Amino acid sequence: LLVINVNTIDRFDFRDATEYALSFDDGNTIYAFDRAGSSVLLFQYYSKNAVDDRILKLHVVAVNGNDELYPIEKLGLEQGYVLIISKNRGEASEYEAYLRTTHEVAAEKEFKDVKVVVFEASS
Repeated sequence: LLVINVNTIDRFDFRDATEYALSFDDGNTIYAFDRAGSSVLLFQYYSKNAVDDRILKLHVVAVNGNDELYPIEKLGLEQGYVLIISKNRGEASEYEAYLRTTHEVAAEKEFKDVKVVVFEASS
């Protein structure tokens, strides 16, 4: 399944998205993925594992069918996030909706397969 997912994502597009996301790194930025999976692996590869300790997997699809969801209320109001959203799913991200109400949108950019939204803590 992982091989199929990696092959269906435009890796060059993801390389550009990773470069864009990393341009907002201040050393404390959390890189949040609304869908964990091949996107995280590609991000780790293109970032050369530079921010692995700051990757937050918000929605992990479990093998047994019980998806693991990061509790939305645990997203820190004082924390800056770069949210990386898979566009292949075709569904809205509840995490994006929540962060748009609690944080300032500093920047956002859409790529072919992924959308990157930069959130700063509200002042």
